[in-house]
Amino acid sequence: MVTRPKFLTWLSIGSIIFGVLWVVMYIAVILSMVYGKVDPYLFPGIVIEYSKVGYSFLLAEILFTLLGVAGVIMMRKMKIAGLYIYAFAKVILFFLPVVYIGSSQLSFPILVITSVLITAYGVMLSGIHKKD
Repeated sequence: MVTRPKFLTWLSIGSIIFGVLWVVMYIAVILSMVYGKVDPYLFPGIVIEYSKVGYSFLLAEILFTLLGVAGVIMMRKMKIAGLYIYAFAKVILFFLPVVYIGSSQLSFPILVITSVLITAYGVMLSGIHKKD
């Protein structure tokens, strides 16, 4: 049996918590939209901008965020397929705002963070599976 590296454990816990918090925030935005007022003091500016796009965008964000969390959970269980699911979800989440809102949503820092996380997971999982 392969033991999970501590860094993978901490990275996956952080990714799961962060992903779940984003989903909760998106759900709160949808509920705020349903009840007629999205409070600008309650949500970050980017989420306020996202709320102007509509329900389909927010639901897609929730779906792909949950898909990314599912990929992280699979990687936590040492399944390499989780990496592919996670990478797919992250790439879609990077480009989804561009499709719905426009090219002003392209963000180099987000691209770097996304790339670093995908690479970190990939390096850890490929190193583990090479030992087998």
